[in-house]
Amino acid sequence: MKILFICASYSPRSASPAFRTTYISKALERLGQEVFVLTYDDDFQTRLDKYDHTLKGIEVKNVNRIHQSISKGKSKNLALKNLLYKYGVGSLFIPDPHIKNVSKFFEKAKEIVLTNKIDFVITFSFPHSFHIIGYRLNKALNVNWIADYGDIWYGAPHTEFNKNSFFKKLDYYLEHKILKRATAVSLTTKASIEFYKKNFSVKNYLLNEMGHVEEKQVFLNNEYSSDSLTFLHAGRLYHPMRDPIKMINFIENIADVNSKLILVGDIDDYLKNKIDFLNPNKTELISWMTTSELQVYFNHSDVLVLFGNLSELQVPGKLYEYLSLRKPIIYLHMDLKSDPVLEIIKKFNYIFPVSNKNLDKELLSVIIKIQYIIEKNISSNYDDYFSWNKIASRLLSQLNKLDEK
Repeated sequence: MKILFICASYSPRSASPAFRTTYISKALERLGQEVFVLTYDDDFQTRLDKYDHTLKGIEVKNVNRIHQSISKGKSKNLALKNLLYKYGVGSLFIPDPHIKNVSKFFEKAKEIVLTNKIDFVITFSFPHSFHIIGYRLNKALNVNWIADYGDIWYGAPHTEFNKNSFFKKLDYYLEHKILKRATAVSLTTKASIEFYKKNFSVKNYLLNEMGHVEEKQVFLNNEYSSDSLTFLHAGRLYHPMRDPIKMINFIENIADVNSKLILVGDIDDYLKNKIDFLNPNKTELISWMTTSELQVYFNHSDVLVLFGNLSELQVPGKLYEYLSLRKPIIYLHMDLKSDPVLEIIKKFNYIFPVSNKNLDKELLSVIIKIQYIIEKNISSNYDDYFSWNKIASRLLSQLNKLDEK
């Protein structure tokens, strides 16, 4: 089967969207499929994550790159441009500023489809404007087209731009029109599929979950020795989602357990103002590090901390990476009526849900259970279900079924 990926994020960029497109494409190639990728040039990819080289050199054989025209990396006014995009001009783009590059991508994609007789085109969002490329290809060439969503478009609780209700309605109208032509829509959770079924007219749906880093990059053995029980969270922290204040206060004041909390990732100003004083022996804040550096911290930690989302449709991408590390996980959930994470984790023996609201009452007993697991060296029952090889295999099976229709 010949498959064309059209995506904004790809190797050598090292970020969640790039891990997804890079690792799925490579896994499909290992399964014997001929995969083509159309993406932005290296200048764009490395400008976003210039210090992280985790994905450098990892790509399929057939990669075509387009020069982007959103902003110039060496511009003295880049910060001002980004600010205008976020709070002013950015909200006027439907659906996002990448719309400026759609025609350029379409012309190159059309050439690739016709020259190589592509069986399936898969467009990846964010940016959502890339689905317009798939729409135009399907309309012009009648090629099978899958619209893949890492994060949903309509109904998303958080978006890159602060759009008012008028522009959100325009977004919905555009997405509805686009998806009518899609051969299938691919989403990461069953809950998001059900949501889209209620709001859009789509022929077919595919479940295409998120995955974790390649197995060779995961440290499975804990060679780090420490007298304290080390808790680690990696990822963005922002109010009211992923609010670490209660967890910090608990670790700072707990007397029964010698413990330390390490938080890696960006913290918003609201949370910074709430954290008046931290004991460096109990809590450590690290703003940013490369993926490779983070793997070392993963290896040195005893317990992984996952903060839940406010959305009932999506799963924090960090969950899948945590699973692959086979270490005890504390999931601080937001007491949602329906939480897709709770559905995923219930079959694993080393993930412990704790209500963030009732953390003071629930966490100590969970920590005692985790200490027992560590002392008895009880192994996890994770089976690599969310490895990219298995995800690609499940995706290929779904594509074959579509091809038979």
